[in-house]
Amino acid sequence: MALRFIRQLSAITFHPPISVSANNVMNSYSSTVVSKEPSAAPDDAKAHHIKDHSGTTIRFQNPFPSFGRWGDVSFIRGAGICLRFLPSRGSGSSLRTTWIGHATCYVEFPSGFRALFDPVVEEKFSSLSPKRFTPVACNAGDFPALDVVFISHNHHDHLSLTSVQQLARLYPGVHFFVGLGMAKWFQDSGISKVTEMDWWDDADIALERTIAPGDVKSEAAATIPERISARISCLSSQHGLTRNGLDYARTLWASWAVSSGGKSVWFAGDTGYRAVPEGVEELGPGFDDLPRNPQFSQIGDLRDTKCKAALGIHWGTWALTSEPIDEPPEKLRKALELKGLSQTGLFDVCAIGESRDF
Repeated sequence: MALRFIRQLSAITFHPPISVSANNVMNSYSSTVVSKEPSAAPDDAKAHHIKDHSGTTIRFQNPFPSFGRWGDVSFIRGAGICLRFLPSRGSGSSLRTTWIGHATCYVEFPSGFRALFDPVVEEKFSSLSPKRFTPVACNAGDFPALDVVFISHNHHDHLSLTSVQQLARLYPGVHFFVGLGMAKWFQDSGISKVTEMDWWDDADIALERTIAPGDVKSEAAATIPERISARISCLSSQHGLTRNGLDYARTLWASWAVSSGGKSVWFAGDTGYRAVPEGVEELGPGFDDLPRNPQFSQIGDLRDTKCKAALGIHWGTWALTSEPIDEPPEKLRKALELKGLSQTGLFDVCAIGESRDF
């Protein structure tokens, strides 16, 4: 985005002022400003002034009720919701997804395989980012088990140095899967268990259960599988990225498909989507590589990928754009209605910290 903006600016040319000769130098004017009593003004005409204890204006504000007011967003914050992670690796028959916030999702497969996507569990994802609009759902050490971490791209709101270093320390066996060009960043950060993949690459991962000395056989332990396997596919994504302004498109962005225990999930990352009629979307073709919420794009994602069900993420966590923070679910609901699709059970949203079974 930065490079595109610079190119747009470079097209603007500036010319010196045109010299105009006066026909008559005597035809000059002097001005006088006279303050008048204000016409009918509201009683709170100075409500936009913020005054100190002495009554002196020190700052200004938007006094209008429509500014900075959100609707009922308690459902986003997940008030009173307790994390419902499965109690053990062998205790589920469905695929359970828990939305941690923004793009971070913890997925528990019925095979016992445990995966985390784009983990960012801090209050701020960079020194320049805003604070979370909604509280952090959990800490890095709250996941009951973790086998693999997937990174879709290197933007700070999807790849946090603090988070990945904490995860690598807390879960020594965890393996990171990333797009091409990203492994060196992880290795420089002290993380060695990392695999780079290109679009359309596949990989199989196998986990062998190890029994620590002194482990007591129990009925619960008997349900834990001895061996867990998963198929991992690195897939295409329409995006574009830079982490520091100097490395544009030097690392590969991707989406990820994971299959294990008879269940599959596709994590779209920040992929854009454009297979809709021109003029329908609010943003033009220049924004094709950005994840946004126009009228029909997410519905197109759902249909084109032939997903049986979808969960909307990447909203309600940080106020990164100008629309109301609770707008995306409402626009999704309207898009489903316009397409004649069910508004529940097919393409859902949930509160941060809430789990859904598929």
